[in-house]
Amino acid sequence: PLRRRSRSCSLPPVLTGRKTSHCLTGRQITEPGNLRESASERAVRCETLDVANVIWIVGGWLVGWWLFGKPRKLAVPSPEIDGYTVSVIIPARNEAQSLPLLLGDLERVRPEGTEVIVVDDSSTDDTLELARSFDGVSVFPAGETPTGWLGKPWACHVGAMAAGNDTLVFLDSDVRLEPGAIEAMVRELGVRGGLVSVGPYHATERPYEQASAIFGVVAAMGIAVGDPARTDGAFGPALATHRADYELVGGHESVRSDSVEAMALARNDRDADRAVTVLLGGPELRFRMYPGGFASLVEGWTKNFATGAGNTALFRLLAIVVWLTAMGSAFSTLLGSFGGFGPLVLSVAMCGAYAFQLRSMFARLGNFSTLTAVLFPLQLAVFFAVFFRSLWFTLVRRRVRWRDREIALGAV
Repeated sequence: PLRRRSRSCSLPPVLTGRKTSHCLTGRQITEPGNLRESASERAVRCETLDVANVIWIVGGWLVGWWLFGKPRKLAVPSPEIDGYTVSVIIPARNEAQSLPLLLGDLERVRPEGTEVIVVDDSSTDDTLELARSFDGVSVFPAGETPTGWLGKPWACHVGAMAAGNDTLVFLDSDVRLEPGAIEAMVRELGVRGGLVSVGPYHATERPYEQASAIFGVVAAMGIAVGDPARTDGAFGPALATHRADYELVGGHESVRSDSVEAMALARNDRDADRAVTVLLGGPELRFRMYPGGFASLVEGWTKNFATGAGNTALFRLLAIVVWLTAMGSAFSTLLGSFGGFGPLVLSVAMCGAYAFQLRSMFARLGNFSTLTAVLFPLQLAVFFAVFFRSLWFTLVRRRVRWRDREIALGAV
């Protein structure tokens, strides 16, 4: 009898090593009919869980397409601009490597009559001397930053006050230009008025720079670059506005303490019922964002996300979180399928769908490779590491470091 009893006894799955889909209650264990879950019951229940997971992953994928939308590209080449005189203003701090490249481009491509103004923001390298070595470039030292101002808004303000033309184009020092780029910005401004912002095309050269890909996508999603009716910000590296509109919204003086001055300027233009147009650049208007190494990439994106998250609409921010976590779920499901938890083919298909989506988005933003899209789990790992680092600087330290300066986040 004892032997017969032992043969009919089912040991708990934790002791036998067998996989089980759920735990039995004490009452169920005492009832012989509930000792084993039938194959049909297990299939139905597992199918329900798989369907829920698939809905979540596919839903996040669709949300990603909605968030990215259909961004417009800067139309280059553009016809000659008539009736506008342009001042190009370049705030520069420790840009000895990149500034000469931009000034060399401007010697070749600037429209006739365009003045170029470089404002040196207390650089500690050769930026000031290099800027002065170019003919036809007006160079102004920004001097000591006044109390209540941040460095870049102050430098832009100094440049705008010194400019002698009616159309102002603000460019970061790492922007590169080809013929027609400035004309295209000014032409767009002539059609729409207000503020025109262009997100430069990411020109990457070294493997670590591929890590910027998903950051670029999230930044584009955050300001709704693909939905002109709901544009919620601006890219800072390339801005154009007429002086009348610039003064109407208070210029950089109105955003003097804002560490994301482009977002704040766009907000001011919207509040004044002025148009805000956001476009994506191409090879004609591009930049190499972080040539100083992986550490500078981490520092730069930490600063951008710490200062930019608070300026993103809450609903859009939550939608981005859904997209990112659903993408992570797709990869987790793929890993689980190798352990027998779900069909492998379906898991591979869902990961492939996200890789295809990212490849399509990356192509609009820069020369990011197909392999970068396929290896999106690595992209996610870097993104979330920098994201949580940004949270630490935003919520605890309340300041970030950039270009050898501490930037307070009180205005965020």
